Amino acid sequence: MGDLGDKITAAFGSVPQVSALDDDMRTYVVELATSMLEDATEHGSTPADVKDELKEAIAPMLEEFEVPEDAVESLCTTLSKLLVSGDEEIEDDGKDYVVQLRDIRLGFGARMLLHKTDLILERNHRYGLVGENGIGKTTLLTRVVKGDIRGWPTHLKCVYVQHEVLAEASETVIHWAHTHLAYHLPEAVEE
Repeated sequence: MGDLGDKITAAFGSVPQVSALDDDMRTYVVELATSMLEDATEHGSTPADVKDELKEAIAPMLEEFEVPEDAVESLCTTLSKLLVSGDEEIEDDGKDYVVQLRDIRLGFGARMLLHKTDLILERNHRYGLVGENGIGKTTLLTRVVKGDIRGWPTHLKCVYVQHEVLAEASETVIHWAHTHLAYHLPEAVEE
């Protein structure tokens, strides 16, 4: 079954009510969870999304065998932490991530701009991208705004202020953002 399957089998074995399932049912649920985690890894899903999907898929089966809801919740949390990129497990550091994309690749023409790169964004934070010319900042942001990155959450509102935006010569980026965006920048950001 492979390393991931072994980890999933071990996770199931750590929940007494689940380890008491008959062999056929336990094998079926392990194979289902393995398939779901492999698909989630391929599509760049976040652990939170995977947890919800796992719970939706396996909870009804486990409830038939009278596995308590808290045991199902614990199992799905454990399984979602097995979402991997290569051999690296995504750690649960207690932060609320809205984006956790592992191992993304981004190219422009024949040039590889990002290779095996992690993009991790925490909820309720705003991010800026700074770097040298030609390294892919515009390409990355254009793809983010279009939602054209594997696994990018479709519910996110992304604002990309292009550097070609015409503004008053005396107008700063902060001033432009305050007057043109639907939300305001935090007080800590000064002009």
